[in-house]
Amino acid sequence: MSRACSVSARRVYGKARVCRLWGVARSTHYARQAAAERPVQVQRRGRKPGLADEALLEKIREVLSEAEALGFRGEGYRKIWARLRFRGIPVWKERIRRLMREHGLAGPAPHGQRPGTADA
Repeated sequence: MSRACSVSARRVYGKARVCRLWGVARSTHYARQAAAERPVQVQRRGRKPGLADEALLEKIREVLSEAEALGFRGEGYRKIWARLRFRGIPVWKERIRRLMREHGLAGPAPHGQRPGTADA
């Protein structure tokens, strides 16, 4: 930026002058330049999960097959979450929900009218 030549004036302008013209602090320019140079690493916050998604998916399928053998079909993520906790597998409820949704294991959606929306 500081050694770039103006096309119309054929002059070289410094960073201070260009940043002042753009209305940007030089520190902002340097911060953006440093951010552009370092590789982007996306990390999830919090602790690492105890089970990989594939292993957890197998556990979910086991619970679903056992429930189906008992005659329960269409178990939702909350019941699966509770049964996994009962087995001693601590896992986040929304993670189970996401895995069941992505792999087509989610139970049937409720049908009918919601409470409080009846026509008067």
